[in-house]
Formats: sequence, structure tokens, C-alpha cells
Amino acid sequence: MSVAIGSFTMKSWDETPYGIAEDGPKIAHAHSTNTYTGEIAGESSANYVIFYPEETVGVFRGYEQIAGRVDDREGSFVLEHVGSWEGSTVTTSWSVVEGSGTGALAGISGSGGYVAKHEIPETPVTLEYELPG
Repeated sequence: MSVAIGSFTMKSWDETPYGIAEDGPKIAHAHSTNTYTGEIAGESSANYVIFYPEETVGVFRGYEQIAGRVDDREGSFVLEHVGSWEGSTVTTSWSVVEGSGTGALAGISGSGGYVAKHEIPETPVTLEYELPG
């Protein structure tokens, strides 16, 4: 298994509430775009469903498609995110969605994640991965 280290900077975040209970916990959808640098490099688009049991606490699941490269191989792939946050700290685990790799990243598998702080614009990430051949 190889390890790719990089970082991302969020370019955009668009969040829309869609829950129906006015006095209950909030549910929302968010779309973000990111720029990755390092051994994972490229641009991404992500969509999340977020549940807020409290105003400053949340859990989410989502999918992010990254187009660019991992080490010296170019293509795209999709990550499934599972995460949570409290206050300004976001903790995310991710795994490569089977069959999502394209180009030289076809057949990629793996997992990793990150811990982000809202006040720090660049977030370090890790992806342990395998590629055929």
C-alpha cells in the first residue's frame, strides 16, 4: 500500500437547510469545491448531507470527486466521506468508492482522512491507496 500526503484549500461552500421540523434538529445539504496540492493534486467537487443535533455539533456523509493526480498518475476518483465536528474542528474518514477511478487512476482503492480547523485555510490530508499494476 502506498501513502499520498497532501492538503486542500476550500474554494467554496454553499449550504442549504432542507429539514421540515421548524423546532427540531437541522438537516442541510452542502456543496463545496476544493483545490488539492501535494502528492494528491487537482480540483474537486463535493456534496454532503449534514445533521445538526445542536448548533455547534454535526455529523455528515458525502461524496467528493477529485480530478487531477495521485503521485504521478492522472485521472479522477470519488471519495466517500464520513465525518463529524464540534465547534471549529472537523474530523473526516474517507474511502475510495470502488469502480470510481478513471484514466491512470482506474482501479484505485484506499482510505484516509483529515482533521480540519475552520480558522486554518489549508488542511493536511492522507490517502493510503493501491493501484493495479
